[in-house]
Parts: sequence; C-alpha cells; structure tokens
Amino acid sequence: MGGLIFGAGFALLGYCPGTVVAAAGTGALDALLGGIPGTIIGAALFAQLYPELDRAILQRGSFGQATLPELLKTNHWLIIVPVCVIIVACYGCWKGRACERLYRLHGRLVDLQEFERA
Repeated sequence: MGGLIFGAGFALLGYCPGTVVAAAGTGALDALLGGIPGTIIGAALFAQLYPELDRAILQRGSFGQATLPELLKTNHWLIIVPVCVIIVACYGCWKGRACERLYRLHGRLVDLQEFERA
C-alpha cells in the first residue's frame, strides 16, 4: 500500500523525498508547488488513516522479519563483506569505463583539456 502511494509520487514528480527537498532548496517550482505540499499532505493522510490501515491491512498475515543471513543460516558478516566487495568492484568498473568513454578521442585516451579543445 505504502509502496503504491510512494511510487505514484515518484512517477508524478520524478523526485524521491530527499531530492524533492534539495530541488525545492534550489527553487524548482515543481518541487516547491507539488513535492513539498504532496509530502506534507501524504504524511498527514497516512497519520490520519493509520489506525484503520493497521486494523484492516497491517494485522493480516505474518510479516515477521526474515533476513538473508537468517534464511541461509549463516553469520551476517558472511553476507555483508561479499556484498560490499561486489558493490565497490561494480562501482570501480563502472567509474573506470565511464571516464574512459568520456575522454576517448579518435581511439586514444586524452586528458580533459585536450578532449574539451577537440
């Protein structure tokens, strides 16, 4: 339910809650006129409707916590460390390729100043 409402706000304005505040701070009218009021109205509606949502929806089914280490019956560090290594490796790979593409001129790598002169 929350994901549906949250997703609708993302789709309509193209901002997440953090970036809508940043955009409003820079003077973006769509954030000032749509994002900030939408955030306030959405929070107020959720607060007002929470008791009914809790009774009608949130108490149904088992919403127990299940983490990956619990599901795999392993120590949490055996999941955290490899995932961090993968994230850093992917970022390094992406960053290196992005920079290489940005500064490739006629098949050879050049510095930023030469690239901008071309």
